[in-house]
Amino acid sequence: PVCIRHGSGETTGRDCALVTTSTARIPLTATACPDWVMPNADGAGYFRFALDAAGWRALEANFDRLNELEALAAADSLSAAYQANRLSTDEFLAVIGTLAQSRYPQVALAPSRDLIRLRDYVAPASAREDLNARMRALYQPRLAAFGPDPLKAPPAVIPETAEAVDNALFRTNLIRVLALEAEDLKLRGALAEAAARYIRLGDKSAGQAFTPDETAVEPALRETALRAGVQHLGAPFAETLIARMLASNDILFRSQAALALGTTDDPA
Repeated sequence: PVCIRHGSGETTGRDCALVTTSTARIPLTATACPDWVMPNADGAGYFRFALDAAGWRALEANFDRLNELEALAAADSLSAAYQANRLSTDEFLAVIGTLAQSRYPQVALAPSRDLIRLRDYVAPASAREDLNARMRALYQPRLAAFGPDPLKAPPAVIPETAEAVDNALFRTNLIRVLALEAEDLKLRGALAEAAARYIRLGDKSAGQAFTPDETAVEPALRETALRAGVQHLGAPFAETLIARMLASNDILFRSQAALALGTTDDPA
């Protein structure tokens, strides 16, 4: 079963068919060639789709017409098409800028995974900073929309709605991507400072049965802050973190500390 949604101007149509052969043509009910085509209406089909460059540009130009499931399906299919060499890098990079502006957090963050994969496994080392800069350009404005201090959580919404939860997760994920992947050094430094306070760096009285300073960083950002501390502050922070981890009986802190200790590429 395949359902296709398409639009011309303000008019949209939907056509469904049962495909029983390896290749098939599905006629559309539109009176003229549509402006855009979404080959997986409502993201309901268990398949990925491919479009040519013009088809992707047309869908990109009408991306705000897609619902959340369609937008997720489009982001997934775009990534798969690029990995399968069905799109050039320039065509791929042109579309992901629109995805990153999506009102749906999961869709907006999808390009970050592709950029990280491109940076780490495809592009030459000389392109690393350009790709990190592209990530920063895409996501710093999204984080700035939450307020001038990125580490200060916006006021909680009571009662908590699904949208509020999504936005809270979006903020913490933006901070993680920018600080740990896109090398936003200002943000990483702020997180590292918070992590230093959290593990009481330099406090020789912490001793046995260590308890972190829970006022230093909000719970949702603690693991990211510890990772930033390892990356930004190096061996002195890492050595203290090992000692604090071994002195703590808190299983969550111990697991977050262990994960953070594995996030450095520095051999020392």
